[in-house]
Amino acid sequence: VDQPDEVADAGVDRNLDQRLEVEGAVGDARHAGAGELAVKKGRVVVSRSGGQVDATGDAEDAANEGPAVARIQARIPSAYVSETRLRIDFYRRLALADTLPALKQIESDLRDRFGKFSEEVRALLLVTEIRIRAEQKGILSVETEANRLKCQRHSGQRDDWVMHGTRFPRLTAPQPLLRLKEVITFLNNLPTP
Repeated sequence: VDQPDEVADAGVDRNLDQRLEVEGAVGDARHAGAGELAVKKGRVVVSRSGGQVDATGDAEDAANEGPAVARIQARIPSAYVSETRLRIDFYRRLALADTLPALKQIESDLRDRFGKFSEEVRALLLVTEIRIRAEQKGILSVETEANRLKCQRHSGQRDDWVMHGTRFPRLTAPQPLLRLKEVITFLNNLPTP
C-alpha cells in the first residue's frame, strides 16, 4: 500500500512485502506463512518459499509482447476504506486466506461494509485467488512474461514448468482483469496433484 510505515507499525514484516505488477495490476501484497505472491515487471510470481523475484526482461520478451496491456493497481484504495487500520486488517486477512470460501467471505465482508468494488479492489481479490488456486494445484510459482504464462510445479525438480507441448501457455486477454481471470481459468483446468 502507499503507507509502508503504517504497515510496519501494524506488525507486518517489511521483508515479506513485494510490489505487484501483473501486466495490468500493481499494488502491494502482505503474506504470512502460507506462501508469497510477488509480481514485478509484468511477472506474477506465487511462491511458497518466498524466494527472490527475477524482474529482468530480455530482447525476446520485448519482441513477443504483442499489444500493450493497460495497467491498474491491485490494492484497497483509501477512498474505498478510509481507515488505515481497517485496510491493513483486510490486507492481513487476504494474505492469510488459504481457501476459496475464506476469500469469498472477505469479499462479502468488503462489499457489505464498503459497497461496490473498484477495479483496483477486484484486481487484488483476483490476484489473491490466483495465489490460493496455485497452492491448491501444487504450483510453486506463477509468472507472466508478456503473453506467456509460466507455472512451475512443486515437484522437487529444478525446471518443472507446465507446458503445452514445448511452449508456455499464451494469454490472449487484452484487459488486466480479464487477463487475471484467464490465469484463474488456466489454473482451474490443471489436474490436482
